[in-house]
Amino acid sequence: MFELSQPDSSHLAATDGAHAAGFGASGNGGTKPTGEGRRPATLRGFVAGEENRLPLAAVEKFLDDAVSSIEHASDAAGANIDAGACGGLLVLHGPSGTGKTHLVETLLAQWSARLPEYAAVALSGSEFAEQYADAVEHDRIDGFQSRVRSADLFVLEDAGKLAAKSPAQWELLHTLDALEQRGAYVVLTLDAPPQTYDLFLPGLIGRLTAGFVFPLASPSQATRRALLAELATARGLTIDPKALDLLAADRETTVRELRGTLASLEAEALDHARREAAKTLFPLRPGEVPTIDLAIVRRFLANHGGGEGPTLKQIVEQTARHFGLRAADLKSGSRRRSVVTARDTAVFLARRLTKKSLQEIGEYFGGRDHTTILHSCRKLEAADELDPTHRATIATLRERLARG
Repeated sequence: MFELSQPDSSHLAATDGAHAAGFGASGNGGTKPTGEGRRPATLRGFVAGEENRLPLAAVEKFLDDAVSSIEHASDAAGANIDAGACGGLLVLHGPSGTGKTHLVETLLAQWSARLPEYAAVALSGSEFAEQYADAVEHDRIDGFQSRVRSADLFVLEDAGKLAAKSPAQWELLHTLDALEQRGAYVVLTLDAPPQTYDLFLPGLIGRLTAGFVFPLASPSQATRRALLAELATARGLTIDPKALDLLAADRETTVRELRGTLASLEAEALDHARREAAKTLFPLRPGEVPTIDLAIVRRFLANHGGGEGPTLKQIVEQTARHFGLRAADLKSGSRRRSVVTARDTAVFLARRLTKKSLQEIGEYFGGRDHTTILHSCRKLEAADELDPTHRATIATLRERLARG
């Protein structure tokens, strides 16, 4: 059985969200190795800061245990996972852009390279629901179940897409039971913890929370700086250290957003350099990439500050929904632990995402004074650095609020 020992990872964060080389989905939703895919791919391509050290170690341990267990079983029984592999369920959750897909695709590539005779099936939540519905409609359910339940490794990405589809959830629940009985390995990804999905079947929530559940958080400031440096090197860019500090400190962002920011900065730096070169007799040489300095980053941040951001009402409503409470609870005087946690989270988001003063935020949250609001913010800031589960919650809420 998969068990996580003390992690031994000192990596920094996902620097490339591209598909693992040579690994693609087959026409029926499964995956198979190609010539390229057989080259060893390594999870070291995912650089994780302190906030994601544990989930990275969990994925590495999950894969190593699977390989060891299957190889031991096959020594006695040939290529048949039913004959003694222990199996396991790994659940990774976190907002979009934290590296879930990168980890899963690298895991699939590693599986293909190290266990080429053992079948892997990878589907998204939407694909699972659509293919199941199509199989039911056309009386091909046996074929669908045979293909999915015979997998040695089953990967279901973005399983939250099943939240409003009870029939597909029942099918997934039975699929997980069948795979467990066979000793197969399962990896699921979600954008939030399983227990926060109100429309999930209780049995499915219980099944998922009984597995090994690890949150992935958006990169911290230190990790953002390291990521930007790595991404700049990969693009052949030079960033002034002070500009790098300012960019990393600006706001919480995902790896995908950091990549987009760097691409925009490169374009702005080139445009500025060309305009400056046009004033002289020495035009910019083909292929020459200027240094991204502090002035360029300051202009970029000034011009790309985003919209007005969410309102206090939206922040309170989204936070209350996430914690299973009413919006009125967060503005009440209740000292219940669940309410205090949700209220502090909403106050933290209000301070980060709006231009409201401490006094204005305090008045909205039931007439609290500015010192109480400041205390809540400082308490959550400390948790933001130390608690990966809290970071995942904050990141999930930020993403939902950004979507409106």
